[in-house]
Amino acid sequence: MITTLTMNPCVDHTVSIRDFRIGETNRVSQTRRDVGGKGINVSAALHQMGLPTRCLCLGHSDGVVRAHLAEAGIPFELVEVPGTTRVNLKIFDEDSSVMTECNERGAALTPSALESVRCAVTGCLSDSRFLTINGSVPPGVPETFYRDLILRARKAGVPVLLDAGGAMLRRGAEAGPLLIKPNRGELKEAFGISVSDIASAALACRDLAEEHDIGYIALSLGAEGALLVSRRGAWYTKGAEICVRGVQGAGDSMVAGFCQGFSKGETDGAALLRLAVAAADASLEKPGTQMCTAAEAAAMYGRLRVETLFLRD
Repeated sequence: MITTLTMNPCVDHTVSIRDFRIGETNRVSQTRRDVGGKGINVSAALHQMGLPTRCLCLGHSDGVVRAHLAEAGIPFELVEVPGTTRVNLKIFDEDSSVMTECNERGAALTPSALESVRCAVTGCLSDSRFLTINGSVPPGVPETFYRDLILRARKAGVPVLLDAGGAMLRRGAEAGPLLIKPNRGELKEAFGISVSDIASAALACRDLAEEHDIGYIALSLGAEGALLVSRRGAWYTKGAEICVRGVQGAGDSMVAGFCQGFSKGETDGAALLRLAVAAADASLEKPGTQMCTAAEAAAMYGRLRVETLFLRD
């Protein structure tokens, strides 16, 4: 069982526009609404890949998340909190393939709600092979919250994959997760590491992994591809040549791809990166916040090439 945690679920309202212009009237060519949140997306991808998953998530009184997960057939456990599910506006420029995001913060959490989350996570650890902690947090969550959950999971023998930003990523990395997945902006914000070229980024990530006992650092580089670094090696792929129809959720599919690899017992960095980017690229070809299927990821896998940057004993 792979348990995913979503602290800040949402409804993604995605509109597609040709030649989006700020400050002008724009005509929408396509629109869709998807219930999501990073952990929900990871569970959706895992479910479509045929891997057992449980979505542990905050659920608001509007019932939106509960209805979505039940309809999708994804096993879930909700921590019920007051308020309504936040709505995020995503504006996708079809000409440039650039996504502009306007994300709500979400309703503030009380100390009792946070304790309920801690208890729910602890209760899920006994039958979890992996725990993924994904995304932003609403107001009221201390910056050490993810770190403390990772320490709790590690004590129970459950490896953690962390996909977050800012202080939640910086403090969470201190607990030595199996994997963190920043993009270049998150890497700079959390750790002060600027990406000037692939080689220097690989060395900086290796040093970061050694400093905090992190198993792997997966660095998303957007159109430039992705980099995977451990204390013993670094691997890079530019990704496949694809037609991008939506970027929301691609990073979550990447996390699912890593989970797939770890579940198989894969330890080769090149193979892990190839599985993860195959899932991400397959999702990029789908509009809105839609996750890839197992068949789509497998087809993409054969189109990827991975370069080994360095290996050491």
